[in-house]
Amino acid sequence: MRLSIAAILLILFSPLCAMNVGAQGSPNPNINLTCPDAGELIDTFAENASTTIMCELENPTNYAEDVSIEIAADGLNYSAPSGIAVPPLGTEQFNVTISPNSRFVNEVRIVSVTATVTAANGVANPNPVPKTANIELSLGYFSENGCYTYGSSSEEYVRLEVTLNNSSNEPEIIDLMLNYPLAPMHSENFALLAEMGCYDGTIFHRVVHDFMIQGGDIEHANGSGGHAAKWYGTCIAPAIPGCTNNTNDSAYWTVPAEFGGVHSPYVLSMARSSANNSAGSQFFIPDSNTSFLDGSYSVFGGVIAGHSVVDRISEVECATADGKCIDVAGSKPVENVTIVKATVIDNIDSDGDGVIDDIDDFPNDANESSDSDDDGVGDNGDAFPEDENESVDSDGDGVGDNADTFPDDENETTDSDGDGVGNNSDAFPDDANETLDSDGDGVGDNADVRPDDSNISTTEDLQQLEDNNEFDEWAIIGAIIFLGICVLISAMSLNRKKDPNSPFDATDSIWDEN
Repeated sequence: MRLSIAAILLILFSPLCAMNVGAQGSPNPNINLTCPDAGELIDTFAENASTTIMCELENPTNYAEDVSIEIAADGLNYSAPSGIAVPPLGTEQFNVTISPNSRFVNEVRIVSVTATVTAANGVANPNPVPKTANIELSLGYFSENGCYTYGSSSEEYVRLEVTLNNSSNEPEIIDLMLNYPLAPMHSENFALLAEMGCYDGTIFHRVVHDFMIQGGDIEHANGSGGHAAKWYGTCIAPAIPGCTNNTNDSAYWTVPAEFGGVHSPYVLSMARSSANNSAGSQFFIPDSNTSFLDGSYSVFGGVIAGHSVVDRISEVECATADGKCIDVAGSKPVENVTIVKATVIDNIDSDGDGVIDDIDDFPNDANESSDSDDDGVGDNGDAFPEDENESVDSDGDGVGDNADTFPDDENETTDSDGDGVGNNSDAFPDDANETLDSDGDGVGDNADVRPDDSNISTTEDLQQLEDNNEFDEWAIIGAIIFLGICVLISAMSLNRKKDPNSPFDATDSIWDEN
């Protein structure tokens, strides 16, 4: 029985013993992994962009090892073998191919490669020890490769974040819309340079009052340099003979002329040297009518927001006697006007009003784009665009409905005494008890004892009137009595008869005996 148990144990553990017997290398399964610390810069804009990294496995043991390969690509796409067989004391190389899954710019990703011995001499490894190598990949570091790409772009909007006078305040914003139908190569070139970060930190090196502002020299920041973002088939002197799309020639790449646009204020146009096909990265924005440039320079877009920023740049101080920026010698601002960052804006103009959604207060209303007073009513429809408390003036009297006590009456706006009658119509605008003065005596109808009689307004006036009327009544009575007496006397006189026995009339004074 004991011999049977021993035989069974021997059979079970003999493979493990074989791993450790007679080995001239490591006594246990083991593998060494070597990969480069970093990969090449990846042009993340190029179609099918990728980089391939070669790693090596070294087997320090006398076992034939099966090694699994695992990749952690930090969100990137990759391809690599899942497993490799490595002979005793041998080496095997394998490739890891990494491709970006987005248009990365200035990003670093870490790719981890892990090798693990899963079996030795066909026996599962009871104690696997993973070995890991980390590879640093620089994605879209275009400023380090000279600002060129083999990629393409159709981005339509670019935002410039600009600081004036070395200010540490929040950058000013200039938003640009590119015009691909008018100038497809120039539009793409500008978008690529912006996407690649090539304009970041550059300056407006040339400013001419009432003319234009110029910047975009990605090489020297003084107007002497700046090439195209990609190969468009042309180069500028002193390019080597036979300049091609080889990256060694990228510093000489230019954009062929696309003349045809109109140089109205705030368009975006490309600067160049005396040669027509010499445009590179420098651009300019006129702030006045510069139609004399038509047919000589390529217009490829325009300012859709930040016009006032362009105006302010045009008015900065230059090193001249009066501080005014003039052409050539006196066109560099005293203090840098810096493009802190230029980026494409992943946005659209939903309502087609020429203002992109990102800065449109009303992205779905073609009639509105700004709400200056933040009252929710667009400036075009707001009767009071600078007053957040008012937006409507129903009666057109210049007073907003919220402040207008009589919003539907153009003749009234205020009711100071709150009696429901506007001040303009209220004879007593500060007296809530009075609104009318029918007789114009200065006393309101409610308090006026005789509102239709301008001579009577108080009880005293009425008492005086009554007293006067009473006197008049007695005077009339007296007059009537007096008149009555006179009439009576007269009547008595008429009734006197002459003596019937006398030949004379008794009424005749001559014969009046008395």
